[in-house]
Amino acid sequence: MPNFRRSSKPTQVRTNKPSPKKAPTEKPTSIKSPHVEIQTPLEMLFNDVLSRQAKKESATDRRKRQSASTNGSSQTVTATVRVALYIRVSSDRSVQSDLSMPDQEAQLRKFCDQQQWLIVAVYYEPGRSAKSTARKEFRRMIRDASGEGDPPFDKILIHSTSRFARSARDYSIFEALLHHRHIEILAITQTFSKDAGGMVSLRMTNLMDEFHSIRSSVDSTRARVHMVDKGFWPGGVPPHGYRCIPCPENRQRSRLEVNEEERVTVEKVYSMAVYGDGNGPPMGVKSIVVWLNKHGYRTRSGSRWSIQGVHRILTHSIYYGEYFWGVNQIEHQFQEKYEPRLLKVTPIVSRADFDKVQEMLEHRNPRMSGAKRVSSPLLLSGIARCACGASMTLGTGTGKHGRIYRYYRCSSDARGTNACTSVNPGDRKCSRPRVAENDLRLRCSRTSQRSGALPRSFN
Repeated sequence: MPNFRRSSKPTQVRTNKPSPKKAPTEKPTSIKSPHVEIQTPLEMLFNDVLSRQAKKESATDRRKRQSASTNGSSQTVTATVRVALYIRVSSDRSVQSDLSMPDQEAQLRKFCDQQQWLIVAVYYEPGRSAKSTARKEFRRMIRDASGEGDPPFDKILIHSTSRFARSARDYSIFEALLHHRHIEILAITQTFSKDAGGMVSLRMTNLMDEFHSIRSSVDSTRARVHMVDKGFWPGGVPPHGYRCIPCPENRQRSRLEVNEEERVTVEKVYSMAVYGDGNGPPMGVKSIVVWLNKHGYRTRSGSRWSIQGVHRILTHSIYYGEYFWGVNQIEHQFQEKYEPRLLKVTPIVSRADFDKVQEMLEHRNPRMSGAKRVSSPLLLSGIARCACGASMTLGTGTGKHGRIYRYYRCSSDARGTNACTSVNPGDRKCSRPRVAENDLRLRCSRTSQRSGALPRSFN
């Protein structure tokens, strides 16, 4: 007789009624790969730190430890400490003076020699502020530290905590991330004990670093506002067509004046935008860029003109005599926001020509006007896309007997960019095959008949 035992748990009855679904929780995407771009400190913390568990001792490691203690071989082998140096200065003046960065590196290397530590990496960050983590070498260091496998170094050596981060929040976040990778941040000019008092001391130091950063920013902004109100240039590189000259009444202040050599280029750009080059109608931004580069016009640095550079000239209010400072201020919780200040300068073009150019640019803007593909003779214009995601454009070719063939190809192939293939970095052509126009139309027709929709991409 089978022995039927009563279970203490109630019997679960299956029904066809669907169980209530829980709200889906978004799991953070892992960014363990060193090739993934770092975005913000919080994303790095959630994606990398919180998703990892503390490494527990495995059974194999436990047997090795017990075997070593049984055999009496309890001597500890001291491993070489691997160190990465992070050296940063915040201003270009410090970089050019050749004092701060060499001095930091000399002190860090001397400290490593005294401790007999091995330097395996050095990260130089010249002219970058620590107010944010948008620093190239800093992010490369974090990518190297948070990559797959064992950490490449055991400690990150810095001159002081302010070299690593000026934000107390950023410092604590990246400190936690590195701690989970068993990497220590060590400042050679500051000592923090490994207890609760050391934690308080470190956090207070981070807060003071952030306080000095905010106070310096407030003082600098207040000084620039005063300079603009007095008619002085607030600092920075002047736009193309202008240059800074010292003021006779105050040699520490500068004013803007027209650069006669660069003025010719600015006037030529506006003339072509309003009247054309004399052989046709008014020209667009791309046509102006091609004309300038073809006729030997160069930027202040000697480079070829770009679309962004010409567009900046055609849309900057300084060229009709009005420069607005403080338009793109970075909002901060503990920093006062000022109203934009107007600085009058010598104009290069008239306000009428400037307004006319703005109307023409707005008229050509595809966001303000109808899409061009509405009037395009191509059936699949703006619809067909390559497998890489780039749009497909129409190309033509001539056969042996003079017959013209029409086919669709990836737009990255037409531009000569490497958007589709990553097999050979030196190959700047798309590796996807070209599709005849009639074949592509036939495939679209069959697909639309079956599903009522056009395919998004074609391999």
